[in-house]
Amino acid sequence: MRIFRVLNNNAVVVIDGPQEKIVMGSGIAFQKKRNDIVPKDKIEKIFVLRESSSEKFQQLLSTLPESYVEVAEDIIS
Repeated sequence: MRIFRVLNNNAVVVIDGPQEKIVMGSGIAFQKKRNDIVPKDKIEKIFVLRESSSEKFQQLLSTLPESYVEVAEDIIS
């Protein structure tokens, strides 16, 4: 894993394949910069961003017929 952005001495953003991850560990980014390799022995935690609920909602809306959305709007009003 290569460093994409240094957040502080203990946390960095890395690109691992198609995913962005936040990697944390004591002193993991000390004297490191972009494109340096993250030492695997210093990794304590890895955080992966999952798909947000708003994206899931957008996908759901795109599959619903427009008449269903109109009825829902009428009920809410």
